[in-house]
Amino acid sequence: MEYGSALRHRDPRSCLIGALAFWLFWRWQVEKAERFPVFQRSEDWYETKVLRRSAKEPQAPLSGQTAREWTSRFYKKAGIKVSKVSLAPRVAATQNADMAGVDEGQIRRAGRWNNGDQMTGCYLTSCLSNS
Repeated sequence: MEYGSALRHRDPRSCLIGALAFWLFWRWQVEKAERFPVFQRSEDWYETKVLRRSAKEPQAPLSGQTAREWTSRFYKKAGIKVSKVSLAPRVAATQNADMAGVDEGQIRRAGRWNNGDQMTGCYLTSCLSNS
């Protein structure tokens, strides 16, 4: 079993945890297009998608293409230029930790890399577009 962690942001407008909580509240308490999931057994909620295709298809996953398009639009609106849309947060977090002097072993553990080759080969070098 793997564990992860998350922290809330002090500014509610920038807090991803708060945004997720609001989305889930909206989805199951306001919209009510689907039933609240049962959490008695893992199998009961495995098919629940955080980002679903539509309210009519709550078990259908959001396509990778749609996710990339949405993310690209967000980056463009924010003035962020990246070459690898889906990897940009992971690259930025790794590079920020490195610039802050965080030990490479801690960065590797946080990124769940078994060895440093991929981390140093791509994530600590610039995969982000400079244009």
